[in-house]
Amino acid sequence: MFIALAAFFVCLGITAAFNIIVELRAYSAASQEYSDLRRLAPEPAKNTGENPAEQKQEQGREQPSLSEINPDYAGWISIPGTSVDYPVVQGSNNYTYLYYTFTGEENASGTIFIDYRCSGAFDDPFVMLHGHNMLDGSMFADIRHYTRSDFRAEHPEIVITDVDGRTFTYLVYEVRLTDDNDEVYSIPRHLVSDDFEHVLALSTCVRGGGDEERLLVFAGRI
Repeated sequence: MFIALAAFFVCLGITAAFNIIVELRAYSAASQEYSDLRRLAPEPAKNTGENPAEQKQEQGREQPSLSEINPDYAGWISIPGTSVDYPVVQGSNNYTYLYYTFTGEENASGTIFIDYRCSGAFDDPFVMLHGHNMLDGSMFADIRHYTRSDFRAEHPEIVITDVDGRTFTYLVYEVRLTDDNDEVYSIPRHLVSDDFEHVLALSTCVRGGGDEERLLVFAGRI
């Protein structure tokens, strides 16, 4: 009996170790992919209104554009001073990019994506972006810190550069701990602030919470 129990726990340990190794490899692969993609990222601070691909060609760097790599490319999101610095896509559903990276690799990190119901992408009055809260601190993991007033004060702005090279700055004005039954997930077009005509919502899961728990960060275009 003792030998059987010992063998059982050894098997459990081996399985757990294997799963951890697989998970770490997935994190590493996604991290490398997005690090490589940042070399093609638009540069909002230097944006002159020209197409980002044309800017790079003028600089003598002949590289495929993000749209050429993935036709679903819709723009780039960055939150200065955080790890949020990623391409954004918009697919035909809200499932594919939960499990696949920007280049189409199956990976738990997924891709930051616009809710498919936001038909005008960043021109929509209300735009929701979905992203994972990853254990390694990637994707939308950093937005969990917006529940702290000091973090919100230090990182008040979210910067979006759309597929046409236009750069928009959004000011965070509300943080909400909620669940997936919140009316915001119906993408109500009337959900705009008195102070902003264009509202951006970042949605992620709550680490340690139930599967249905969500964190929402709302920001208005300025």
